[in-house]
Amino acid sequence: MARGVRRVVSEMLLTIKDVENWKKLGNFHATVKPFKLIRYLCRMASRRGQVVLDPFAGSGTLAVVCEHLNRRWICIELDEANCQ
Repeated sequence: MARGVRRVVSEMLLTIKDVENWKKLGNFHATVKPFKLIRYLCRMASRRGQVVLDPFAGSGTLAVVCEHLNRRWICIELDEANCQ
């Protein structure tokens, strides 16, 4: 497992295991990923200024992360209902 992934995933699982940490989301995409996880993966796989491709963009979390990390991005989503 890549360095740091275990820690990020463990933190995420500890947070979501308790019902009181759950909250209603405005995002109903089938495979929503936490911002922190996408940020970590993006930082591991790309450098500033590089282009990151997300062929299954959904609600666009990766695009938001790329904006924060000074990466360019290309997002593709087939199902218009997933674009929020």
